Amino acid sequence: MPLEKTVSVIIPTHNRHSMLKEAVESAIKQTDIQVEIIIIDDNSQDDTAEIQKEFPKVIYHRNATNLGPGENRRIGFNMSHGEFVVFMDDDDYYTDFSFYKKAIEQMDAHPNLAAVCANAYVYHVKDKTREKHPLNYSELVGGTDFLDNLSFKYRKPYSTFTTVFRKSSLLKAEFPTMKMMNDFPIYLRAMTVGDIYALTDFIGDYSVHGGNISNSVSCDFIIKNLAEKEHVLKTVYKKLKDPKKWWYWHYKMTYVYFYSTCPSSTEDRRLLRWGFNHINNSFILFLWLTYRLLRSFIAEPIRKGK
Repeated sequence: MPLEKTVSVIIPTHNRHSMLKEAVESAIKQTDIQVEIIIIDDNSQDDTAEIQKEFPKVIYHRNATNLGPGENRRIGFNMSHGEFVVFMDDDDYYTDFSFYKKAIEQMDAHPNLAAVCANAYVYHVKDKTREKHPLNYSELVGGTDFLDNLSFKYRKPYSTFTTVFRKSSLLKAEFPTMKMMNDFPIYLRAMTVGDIYALTDFIGDYSVHGGNISNSVSCDFIIKNLAEKEHVLKTVYKKLKDPKKWWYWHYKMTYVYFYSTCPSSTEDRRLLRWGFNHINNSFILFLWLTYRLLRSFIAEPIRKGK
């Protein structure tokens, strides 16, 4: 049975014991709310397991093999008991210890909310500087409007530790069946079944340190990400203003992001072929994909110094 007014904080981790300890401490400090901490240790080779001695009340699960953060979130979600859920990375840290309470107050006031988000500081670990990058919206935003305009009109919240999700909403959205459980698809799934409320508060630090997962991704990761977006598209197709345009821009945006990480030409062409097979909405897209495909063939001998 769900525990009312309890937030289940799901933290995947891998070889980051010191960062993890700070993340757990900041979540435990949340006031006037029950917090359930679920740590999914992705087969760490350091002293991460010591977290059980340092915080005896945490729920600790260690994978026999490395499964990746998405699968860890799935495991943690299936283990959770709270009425609300937060997906926190092991390098995140809260500075506002009333965030969960304020988020749940909005959930109580707006029964159709699937999520309540807030702002975060961007903390650069190397030079120890902190920046504000506020969201460009506040208060209540309709789920369909958010889906239609995420990354265009509305900025995506930093990571997911800045957001409290209603667990029943995620279950309604068939969250456990998701193909890819990173932050962008999680927001898309949630918005298929409810609305979002944005607080203006800055509630914690999103750390940038060179070892972030987003700095290096595989083509398999990107294709799973796109497959999840395609599922969302099919789910809300009739609700979107221009679903073909939406799909075109989300594919292109995802492809450009992947290409910026300098993948091999083989991986580049693989992702382009996926686009040919799954995006059939305009001649312009066909021309763009053809251009990119030809360019990737030309780029390969250049990269090899031929």
